[in-house]
Amino acid sequence: MAQRSQIPSLSALARVLPAEFVMSVLERCGVAAARRRKLPPEVVVWLLIGMGLMHGQGVRKVLRRLVDCLGPGLGFNWSELPHSTSVSQARTRLGWEAMRELFRALAAKLRDDVCENSRWRGHPLAAIDGTCVTTADSDANDAWFGRPGSDRGGGSGYPQLRAAMLVDAWTHAVLDVAFGAYKKSELWLAGCMLPRVQANTVLLLDRAYYSFGFLSDVLSYQSHFVTRQKKGATALKPKTVRKLGRGDALVRLHVPRYLKRRDSALPDSIEARLITFRRQGFRPIYVLTSLLDPEEYPAQEIGALYLDRWEAELAYRELKIHLANDRVLLRAQKPEHALQEAYGLLIAYNCVRALMAEAGIEGAVSPHRLSFTDSLERIRIALLRFACAPETDLPALTARLLADLAACRLPERRTGRYCDRAVKVKMSNFPRKRRGQPTATSRQGGRWARPGAKPAA
Repeated sequence: MAQRSQIPSLSALARVLPAEFVMSVLERCGVAAARRRKLPPEVVVWLLIGMGLMHGQGVRKVLRRLVDCLGPGLGFNWSELPHSTSVSQARTRLGWEAMRELFRALAAKLRDDVCENSRWRGHPLAAIDGTCVTTADSDANDAWFGRPGSDRGGGSGYPQLRAAMLVDAWTHAVLDVAFGAYKKSELWLAGCMLPRVQANTVLLLDRAYYSFGFLSDVLSYQSHFVTRQKKGATALKPKTVRKLGRGDALVRLHVPRYLKRRDSALPDSIEARLITFRRQGFRPIYVLTSLLDPEEYPAQEIGALYLDRWEAELAYRELKIHLANDRVLLRAQKPEHALQEAYGLLIAYNCVRALMAEAGIEGAVSPHRLSFTDSLERIRIALLRFACAPETDLPALTARLLADLAACRLPERRTGRYCDRAVKVKMSNFPRKRRGQPTATSRQGGRWARPGAKPAA
C-alpha cells in the first residue's frame, strides 16, 4: 500500500475530503489495495468524484484532468492512460458499497461541522423529498431499475433510478439518501432513512408524506414534522381538540382502521397543530406540525418555515441541471457502476456545498444566498491552481478561494412572486427511437435510408 504522504488527493477539496479520511473509509470497508495497481481504489474514488465535478466530460478526459490535478500521486501520465476495460475492472473491484460508506461518512462529518450553524430554534432543519434519475439504456439497468410507462406506448426512453434524499434546508448539503428501483415507493424509501435521521430534527415534508404511518414513524424516531395537509375524500381528517390562537388549533389524527389491522403496533392517534398560514395574494396554506408549544414555536414562524421546503427542490436542480447538465444523468451500463456514479455525484456536490457554507460563514452570508453555478466554476478552476502550487502556498490559495466563493452572492429575492408549473416547449412529434435502431443513416438514391437498405429504383 502506498505511504500516507503519497496518497493522491485533490488539494482544492482537502479541507472537506482529506486523503486520510478517504483511505480510512476504504480500509474500514476492506477494499484498500493490498498491492500497488495502476488504478488503486483511492484513485478510482477520485475518478468517480471527478466524474461528478466534470460530468459533461468523458471518462478519459476526466482521467487527463486527474493527471494534472493529482500529479505524482498517480501511477500513470497522459501517454499511459488506462484503457476503458481497466477502468471498468477497477470500478468493479471497488464496488458501490464503498462509495456509499464514503458518502455517509462525509455526510455525518458535514452534519457535525457545517450544518450546526444552520439550526432553527435549536433544531436541525432538513427536508425530505424524492426524485428520479435517468440511467443508460441497457438491459442490465432495465432489469435492475425498471422504467416508467409512456402515454405514447411502451415504456419511457431510459430506465430510471428512484431516490429519496434528506437535504439540509439552509446549506443544501445532502445528509442521507435511499436509492431504489423505479417501482419502489418514495414514501418507502424515505422510511428507510428515518432510523438514521438525527434526533430532534425538524423535517419539512410535502403533501405526499401526509400519511399516518409515516408521521407516526417520524415521531417514533424522536424527530418532528412540518407538512402540508392533504385534501380529498381519502385523506386523513384531523379532529380539532381546542383552539390555540387565530389560525392555530390543536388537533388529533386517528389511525385508519385498515392501517391498524395491518400494523397493530401503530398508535391509536397522534396529536399535532393545524396552522393556517396566509400571505397576501396567495391561497391559504394548511400546515400540520408536531411542534405543539405555541409560545416556543409561533404559528406564523412555522408557516413561513414550511416555505423553506422548496430548498430541497433547488438542491435537486443544482444536482441534475447545474452540476450534471446531462439528459442521461448516470452513464454506466451496469447497475453497480450506476450506483457508484450516483454516490460520486453526491459526494462532489457535498464538497462544493461544504466549501460554500464555510465561505458563507467567513463572508457573513447564508450559504443558500450564494450562487451555486458561480461557486462551482471557481472550484473547477481552483483544482488546477492548487495542483500547480507548492505546498507552502496552499493556505493562501484556500483563503483566496473562500473569499471568491463568498463574493458569489445572489441578488435579493423578490417577494410575492409565483411561478406556474408549465413547460415552454411541448414534446416532439417525431416517433420515438427504440433501443437497437441504428443511429446513423446513409443517403442512397437521392433520399435517406438505413444502412443496408436497397437503393431506390
